[in-house]
Parts: sequence; C-alpha cells; structure tokens
Amino acid sequence: CHCNTYTKVYFIKRKPKIIIHHNNKSIIMVVQKLHLSIRAQKLPNVAGMFKGTSDPFAVVTLSTQDRNVPPYKAGRTETVKNNLDPDFIKILPIDYDPDVPLSATVKIFDENSKDDNEEMATATFDVGAVLAAKGSTKSKELKRGGIIHLRVEEAKGSGSLKLKLSGNTLKNTEGFMKKSDPFYQFERKDIGLRGTEWNIVHQSSPVMNNLDPEWDEENIDLSILCRGELEEVLRFSVMDYESSGDHVLMGQVEMSVNDFINAFKEDKPFDLEKKGKDTSRGTIVVGLAAIE
Repeated sequence: CHCNTYTKVYFIKRKPKIIIHHNNKSIIMVVQKLHLSIRAQKLPNVAGMFKGTSDPFAVVTLSTQDRNVPPYKAGRTETVKNNLDPDFIKILPIDYDPDVPLSATVKIFDENSKDDNEEMATATFDVGAVLAAKGSTKSKELKRGGIIHLRVEEAKGSGSLKLKLSGNTLKNTEGFMKKSDPFYQFERKDIGLRGTEWNIVHQSSPVMNNLDPEWDEENIDLSILCRGELEEVLRFSVMDYESSGDHVLMGQVEMSVNDFINAFKEDKPFDLEKKGKDTSRGTIVVGLAAIE
C-alpha cells in the first residue's frame, strides 16, 4: 500500500477530536471513551458428549457503515470455566464518535486446549442504542438458544490505584487437611436491567494453599474500579479459588478506595466478615494503596 496515513489528536471543549489524514482526505472524529461489558445466559453447551460444560469467552468486533474502514477487534474477555451463564469481568474500553454509527458484534466461543475454539453464540448491537437504553444495557435472544447482554457506559475518571495486599489467619473453607487458595475481588454497584446490582470489576490471582497470602502488587484502573469516585462504596471479598469456577466466599467487607488509602497511611489492618457466621474471618493488611 502506497497510502499515506497519519493522525493528530487535540482537545476541543474537553472532548478529544481526532483528525485522520488518509490519501489526502481528512476524517474528523469526536471521540468519547466508552466501556463495554458482557453477560450471557442459557448458552448452548458445545463441549461435546462426556466432555463436561463449555468454557466460554467473548470477542468483540467493531464496525462502521464506511466500507473503507474494515472491522476491527475491540478485545476479548477472560475465559469462564464450566459455565453456560457467564458474567464476564473484563471491561473493554473503546473510542466512540456519536456522529458515526457503530456496531459491536459479540461472539462467544468455547475455549479448547488445542486452540480450536468453537463458536457458541453471536449477536450484533448498535452501540449508540445500547448507550441510550434503560440501564445502558440491551439483550438479544439467539435462535440457537441463549441470551447475550451488552452494557455500554461512558468511561468516567482517570488514573490508577497502586495496591499491595496480604492476609493474616484467613478462615479456612477447604476442610480437614487442606488449605484454601485465596484471591480477592472488587464489586461495584451498577444500575442495569435487573435494577441495582453488584458487578465484579476486578479479581486478583489466587495464592495457592495459603491462609496468610501475600498477593502481587497491582495497578487497577480507577475508571473501571469506581468510575473515578474515590468515596464510592465497593464490596471487597476474599474467595477460595476452585478450578470448577464455583469459588467459595471466605470473607468480605464494604470499603471505598479512600478507605484503603487511609488504612495504608494509618498502618491499620481491617477485618473480614461473613453474614451468619462467626466474626473471625481473618484480617487484610494494606501494604500499599496510592493513586497514580
């Protein structure tokens, strides 16, 4: 290709405007940052006889009505093991120009070890229509069975939370002669088709066979974690990892990002709780919590 393409980015009224120069033509895009999240229900099991339940992941492809702009991949989610009703945690960021119709095609595959992934379901959504819908969510029932839900919301906030956590004397949920494999997760409150709901927005990696885990330091996107609202109450849970995907709650507490920062500054561990159970579920030590 002998075409000459280059891009300039500058800001007008706080919204980035991109001018793409392509073959002596100028295309102007007013960019809005959006977040896409995906959930599905009652997907067909394509794992095959005697092979258990499918392990779905989703791939999102974006396309416009301009034939000169080929469809492009927005990203893929994590794989959810043994689950026909996956609620994918990974949120996909995209750029969106309200003046340019944009379609998002969601394809869900069953992940196979030989990389021969089999398609389970597919649906195409108009991004602008989903953004304007109740709860910023639309659903599509599929002919082969199953429902795909797409949520589209404007990205808010910026920066990241640098976080380093460890646990002390966590409550074992594995039973006699075994120890739990703890990881932690954050949930935030969203308003969707089901009303107000807690949605998982971040999970750590598990530390295997350890009731005093020291998790890796992480940088967590604040726009995804709490929409940049440092006082927003989040649900922090420590879970016992299970390869089946049926993770077991060890303990949880509701805290904001600022609560984590203050716990670090004051060198003050906090206790985990579990409703209806004994109050001793272990403590969490905040080794680092800072905004970057």
